[in-house]
Amino acid sequence: MKEIVVFLVLLFTVSYGKTELRGSIFSNLDLSDTIHVTDDVVIEDGTIVSIYPGSVVELDSGCYITVRGTLLAMGMESDSIIFTSSIKSATTGWGALIFLGLYGQNSSSNSSLTYCKIENSADNYFGAVQITNTSAVSIVHSTIENNSAIGLSIGSSQDVTIEQTTIQNNSYGGVRVVGAATIENCMIKNNSGAVEGTNTELVAAGNILINRTTISNDDSTVT
Repeated sequence: MKEIVVFLVLLFTVSYGKTELRGSIFSNLDLSDTIHVTDDVVIEDGTIVSIYPGSVVELDSGCYITVRGTLLAMGMESDSIIFTSSIKSATTGWGALIFLGLYGQNSSSNSSLTYCKIENSADNYFGAVQITNTSAVSIVHSTIENNSAIGLSIGSSQDVTIEQTTIQNNSYGGVRVVGAATIENCMIKNNSGAVEGTNTELVAAGNILINRTTISNDDSTVT
């Protein structure tokens, strides 16, 4: 049944230039143009989903994308990829983009967000982008902003790289790290809201390397 859903999605794209996506994805998939997520999506283990430059991923209220396999969202400087709410006037946005491995196994995702913009998420505790129990995830030349959530949450993960990325104007804080991560040449600023009981840009507990990164306009905690 899941494979039939994927087939119908691809047929709809050919007919209308817009992909409606929902459910579990078990086969490799290439996506472009406008992708409308109408229900929770799971990219299953062993599956690669590629999103092409210039694509817009519009998610309905409360919808999540969970990556157990590999997501390659490879935009360009002149043609970025946007993850946003499908209803601009909605008071509550979409859920979150989650890179999730099996508990205790720390499986390798090999996923990448390059020249992406993530906005209008409303997962106000765990974050707009969540990386948990996995490894080999990179976010490069991207922007995480204007979310009613922590911008980025990294938990129990290894080999996570955040480079040349701006994380700004997010409620509930900028970045939370519990695990291992490298943050280089980034800008973390103007984030607000309660994180671990304080207003913070960065809360970190673990093996975190921060190089040439500006953290401004709020308190920061690194332990």
